[in-house]
Amino acid sequence: MDYDTDFEDGYQESSLGPIHFRHHRGKGSTVIFLHGLGGNTKAFARLMDHLPAELDIYLIDLLGHGRSAAPAVDYTVDVQVKALREFISARNLDCYLFGHSYGGWISVLYAAEGYPCRGIIIEDSAGSRKRVEDSKAAGTLEAEESQLINEALAMNDNKDYVIKSLVENTDAKTLSAQEFAEVSVPTLVIWGNDDPVVNIRYAREFTWIKGSRLEVIEGGKHYPHYTKAEQVARLITGFIS
Repeated sequence: MDYDTDFEDGYQESSLGPIHFRHHRGKGSTVIFLHGLGGNTKAFARLMDHLPAELDIYLIDLLGHGRSAAPAVDYTVDVQVKALREFISARNLDCYLFGHSYGGWISVLYAAEGYPCRGIIIEDSAGSRKRVEDSKAAGTLEAEESQLINEALAMNDNKDYVIKSLVENTDAKTLSAQEFAEVSVPTLVIWGNDDPVVNIRYAREFTWIKGSRLEVIEGGKHYPHYTKAEQVARLITGFIS
C-alpha cells in the first residue's frame, strides 16, 4: 500500500471536535494506528509499504495533532482515550489497535478500561509509571520533559499549548501493574533493543499484561515501524492472523 495514493482523507466528529484520519478500505481485519507525541498520520508511511492491501487501515491524527481538532483542554491521556473511543464507536469498528510511544500508552489505557477492541500492538510505549518514578528519583524528569517539548515543537508545525499541556500531564494515568492486569485482549509488545527514548528495560512492565508476548527488534531504536518496517509488518500480520 502507498500512503499517498491508497488512502483517502476523512473527518469524524467527536465531542472534542473533528478527528482527521486517512483510510485504506480493505476486506480484511481493521487496524487503527496511533502515532507518538508530536507525530501525525504520515509517521506510518514507510510501514504501509509492507502491509498487505487486504487490511482495512485507519491512520488517525491524535487530538491536537496534524489536522485533527486542537481544543483548549488539558491534554491528558484520558482525553485522547475519549476521542479514540468516540471515533471507534461512531464508525462501529471491530478493530485492532497499534500504538507507538504515546499512542501505545493510549492503546493500553483504552483496553484496560474495557472498551472494545480485538487486540493491541504496542511499540516502544510511553506511559510506564516506573519510568516516571525513576526519572523523578534521578532528578532528570524536568530536563526530560523540556527536551520532549522542544523536539515535538521542532516538527510538524505542532501547537505550543498542546505539546506543553500533553507533556506536563504525563503524571496523569501512568500505567502500573493494576492497569496492565485489567487488559484482557491479546497483546503484542514490540521494542527496539537500542531505544534511546524509552529504554528496553521498561518493556518488562508491559509484559505484565496476561498472555502478552515481547518481540525485540535489533537496531530498531525508538521507531521500529520506520527503521525496521518490513520486520514490524510481519509481526503485525502474524499477530492478526
